Amino acid sequence: MRAPRFEVSFAAAAVLVVFAVAVPAAAHPGTEWSTGPIPHDRIPHLHDARPRGSVSARPPITDDFEIVSHLTLPGSASDADIALYDHGHKGLFAYVGSWRDRCRNDGVKIIDVSKPRHPVVVSIARAPGRGFSTEDMDIVEIADRAVMGVGLQACANRGRNAFAFFDVTRPRHPKLLSMSRTPSGVHELDLVVRPDGSALALGATPFADYGWKYYDAHRSGEVYIIDISRPRNPQRLTAWSIIDDTDLRSIGGDPYESSFQGMGAFTAVFAHSVRVADEGMTAYVSYWDAGVVKLDITDAASPVVAGRTRYKAGADGDAHSMFPLDVGGTRYLLQNDEDYDPDSPVRVKSSVTGAESFTGIDMWWMPQDLNRTRQISGDVVDAGDGCDGSDYAGAAGKIVIADTVDFFYEGIIEGWPVAPCRLTKQAKLAARNDATALVSNFVSPDDPWAWPFGRPKGIDESEDMVILQIADADGLARAIRDDGGPATMTLKPTAPEVGFLRIFDESIAADHDGDGVNEFRQVGSFTSLPHVTGQLDPPRGVWTIHNTEVLGDRAYSSWYSHGIVALDVSDPTAPSLVGQFVPGGRRRAETWGVAIDPASGLIYASDINSGLWIVRPTGDAMASG
Repeated sequence: MRAPRFEVSFAAAAVLVVFAVAVPAAAHPGTEWSTGPIPHDRIPHLHDARPRGSVSARPPITDDFEIVSHLTLPGSASDADIALYDHGHKGLFAYVGSWRDRCRNDGVKIIDVSKPRHPVVVSIARAPGRGFSTEDMDIVEIADRAVMGVGLQACANRGRNAFAFFDVTRPRHPKLLSMSRTPSGVHELDLVVRPDGSALALGATPFADYGWKYYDAHRSGEVYIIDISRPRNPQRLTAWSIIDDTDLRSIGGDPYESSFQGMGAFTAVFAHSVRVADEGMTAYVSYWDAGVVKLDITDAASPVVAGRTRYKAGADGDAHSMFPLDVGGTRYLLQNDEDYDPDSPVRVKSSVTGAESFTGIDMWWMPQDLNRTRQISGDVVDAGDGCDGSDYAGAAGKIVIADTVDFFYEGIIEGWPVAPCRLTKQAKLAARNDATALVSNFVSPDDPWAWPFGRPKGIDESEDMVILQIADADGLARAIRDDGGPATMTLKPTAPEVGFLRIFDESIAADHDGDGVNEFRQVGSFTSLPHVTGQLDPPRGVWTIHNTEVLGDRAYSSWYSHGIVALDVSDPTAPSLVGQFVPGGRRRAETWGVAIDPASGLIYASDINSGLWIVRPTGDAMASG
């Protein structure tokens, strides 16, 4: 029987909070363009469903780290990302954002850390209004003024989606300078001042592409580039789109046309974060299942794709953020994949398609899934639309294929067929006819995804049939039907894993899929922590990586319940663990952000549950070079 999944499972999809994206409500065709949650129930918020229960107080883990100080921060919302800024004679200050869990506009907390053993909150920067979060921020100097950019993400129709720019020259007295509205919340951003003195703000606005593609919203994109040389009067230069502005292709070989043309349990393609490099001439966009896309922004109004990272078939995707690391004249990309669900895609082969392997996704709501059982092989029964009991004649002990039409697009895509029945009905009919497995052939512009259904009535805990979904666009079902003869199919589980660090080498690149863009080769990874690989039911906690920053030959990764993980990256192809700090307390560590003060070597960490931690690497965790 299937064991209960820990809280971050997509089984908890009903309690996951969606990204705030400005599109009309699907249930009300013709609704005007408005700010609100995207009407698509397959989008969980990426920082939600955390384990919240109190536990006995745990001591911190200080493996080659020394705790300098700890500060609980004000506000009702949990703490989000962190940035540092040296204000010169005024001192060093830390800026910590507020997460959307309570969505009360707790703002950005500004902390004087000039005396790192005695940090003090001196002010809070808030944009006007309520109903939005302020998770990410960055600070640069523009014409002798310290300017902070903050991403606002609406949590409800009354909230705001925008860039907000503050004057923090006097950090104890932040002043709002301007706001620049966006169709989707600004999830992560980066600011840069170029050598010519011009200043840019770049922000990721997840799922903005979806609004204009399917809801006749105004043309948008998900990578906003704004000229903030005059921060009181920001000017939008472009909103770049992977769908509209490129011919980049998915793992399946098709050009990106949908925001849900990805891989894994959360199959999505969206801009999650942007990082600037090369004095503001390069932008790296972490585009989730599309990997990290490198943009030449020499002309900031007309970005040009200069390369990308790419996943192999069967990976779970989820490129969350990255760090560009230059070693010996070679640029390496340290890519953080944020994947909570240890279930990995299933590999599917058939006698008709030979050695070619296709990807399938387990349905979590069944009592059994393939990753918990075994490899399954068997004869294939084609149930067609799979909506009548007679479609499953002879299915006992066999693998059934049935077309599952994506009902979401009825009335959205012109001419889209009405679904004759739902997957839940197909599941019950296949189970009643004693099928070994149901392969749902998903007819949709999207790729397969873990449908957020509860278990259908009529399927109880004793059911041992598995259900997985494949993409109709991949052609497996069509090949079997066109062959016309008897066919067999093999469904093979893959090793469970959550998100980890991947390393790519920009100097080793080639256009493998013919889209005209070179893909960088993956040359290394780091997974050597408990509960990251090989465990379908890890203990309570959040075990995926989040962000990485580098000082010298040491990388420091915020890794949620693993705290801060120090890696030796002197050879980027073979990173090794050299230290770890995990906050203690009655609530589990969920370390979100990491920032480094290069002058002192101190590490500043923001933890969702426990606030600001300042730690000093010691021994092998200390940077050199």
